[in-house]
Amino acid sequence: MPQSEENSCKLFFRRVFSSEDCPKHLTEAASVILKKCGGLPLAIISIAGLLSNKNPTVEVWTKIKNSISSMVEKDSPVDKMKRILFLSYFDLPQYLKTCLLYLSVFPEDSNIDPRRLIRLWVAEGLILGQSRACTEQSGESYLHELINRSMIQPSKIGADGRVKICRIHDVILDFIVSQAEEENFVTILNNSDPSDYTSNKFRRLSLQSGFSEGSKMPKASKDLSHLRSLHMFKHESLPVVPSEFAKCQVLRVLAIKLRLGDNYIKHVGHFCELKYLRIKGGIHKLPEEIGKLQHLQTLDLAYTRIEKLPASIVQLQKLVHLLIPFGVPLPDEIGNLQALEVLSGIDLDRASVKSIYGLEVGGVGGLEILASLPILQSLTLDTNSDVSNLRWVISGQGFQNLRKFNFEIRDSVVGLMFEPGAMPKLQRLKLWLYARWQLDVHGGPVVGLHHLSALKSIALVFNCNGAVAAEVESSEDNARAAAVSHPNCPTLDIQRYNERRMKTSQTNSKRRLITKQIIDSACKL
Repeated sequence: MPQSEENSCKLFFRRVFSSEDCPKHLTEAASVILKKCGGLPLAIISIAGLLSNKNPTVEVWTKIKNSISSMVEKDSPVDKMKRILFLSYFDLPQYLKTCLLYLSVFPEDSNIDPRRLIRLWVAEGLILGQSRACTEQSGESYLHELINRSMIQPSKIGADGRVKICRIHDVILDFIVSQAEEENFVTILNNSDPSDYTSNKFRRLSLQSGFSEGSKMPKASKDLSHLRSLHMFKHESLPVVPSEFAKCQVLRVLAIKLRLGDNYIKHVGHFCELKYLRIKGGIHKLPEEIGKLQHLQTLDLAYTRIEKLPASIVQLQKLVHLLIPFGVPLPDEIGNLQALEVLSGIDLDRASVKSIYGLEVGGVGGLEILASLPILQSLTLDTNSDVSNLRWVISGQGFQNLRKFNFEIRDSVVGLMFEPGAMPKLQRLKLWLYARWQLDVHGGPVVGLHHLSALKSIALVFNCNGAVAAEVESSEDNARAAAVSHPNCPTLDIQRYNERRMKTSQTNSKRRLITKQIIDSACKL
């Protein structure tokens, strides 16, 4: 819906100048530019995003004004929007153009994880850098540039100020898709028969919906030797026979959804250039041939039914991100993966192999193998131990580069202790705690929080199932006291889970002592 002139000015100036005032020397140019936007919020935001990255001079603004002066009054709102998007797009440096076009692989209304997006950019070689770490840092910079230019919208921002989820406006996505297909950058098969497409060289395929029964790739395009990436967003069969799929010799990105019984993944050993592999669906095992993927950087199996990892996985010397379903045992030689930076889905109770359980349960020497991974930066663990008052101890040795630690304590009386010198570079800590067991852990659920010398943010999720309101509220007060008393005063984000399952009244005398006990445990943090 078009904005009034007053609201258009406020929206425009806030985006460009972070205030509602416009410098006098730019007033005339701003008036013409806003008139051309016709009150369309997306047009205003887009052109404001472009100008916010320019020097605020009359010469620069006049040039932008002249660029959109070709618009005539009879232009429809859609045509005006397209012209402004063209202007914004062609103003982008080349490295941002390719990263923006890559977003066309995602279906409309997708919630996009920035971490996943950056890993895809890196795998595709869209970000240049002397080292992999530098490319990921550049990827974050590229993402923020596109957000500042209003080409990408952040839809969820964490307490630490980091973008958690981003989206693309439908109009901008339509524009990106049009440009990507025109430049043969991405081919999108969406709710249509593949035989309708005549291109004989697919570089990147995005399969966004199902296909008619028996449909196959057109004959001219059965040679998939040029295919660099394949994205599949539905649990449908690929419109190509498995033997043809095996010919994708230069495939770098494979992100697919599979049904139980699909045979496509058995050819994974042929994709010697593969850098990114993400599988969702009903598969239960991976072939041992996965060990041949010596360039693989990301292996994401978090949403599969994998029960055991192939032993050959420890041969993936360039593997940086490993995400697995909770409860899947790690191979005994996990310590061989010296390039690992992100490890997620580790269940300390069921993943009982030498890689984890060469440790003293609840003792000081726990998690030695994982702690020794030299550049591990992100770790996600959970526990549901039936050993009462078990405490996992993070010593001052190991985890020397860890920046992010997620730890989920399920329905069990389990605690966590950080010793002096523990995780010296940890900045973000997220804990999932069972509220009704907080008082039953001797000394409190978390001890030694003040030993985390680099801590910047804490996120706590309290599972309220079976707890009374006073327990949950006091646990939250305990957390606030611990954050305030920490030398760094980290930000604190508290969420409740299963709040509807809270009990409405206290059930025994022990619970009536909750406030005193919680305060006592807070003093020990």
